[in-house]
Amino acid sequence: MGLADRKYMKGASRRTAKVRRLGGRLPKAKFGHGAEHVMPDGRVLIDSYHCSRYNQNTGKLTRPMFEAVFERALILGGAAVGGADAVR
Repeated sequence: MGLADRKYMKGASRRTAKVRRLGGRLPKAKFGHGAEHVMPDGRVLIDSYHCSRYNQNTGKLTRPMFEAVFERALILGGAAVGGADAVR
């Protein structure tokens, strides 16, 4: 198992624990960047690749992909979205 695999397993186990803690069911809540999972209490869990240098350098996670997750979270939370420049 390589370093990248160990990092993935670490993130995957944390996500699995979070889904279970929120009352969600696995494998129904299968990981996918930007995937949304409604938990039994109505909260929505949005998946995202970790913003590690490795994921950024390999293109697995781009800035637009990462920002899209937060924009969606703001929309779900009822906040207005003005793009990344709006918060600077």
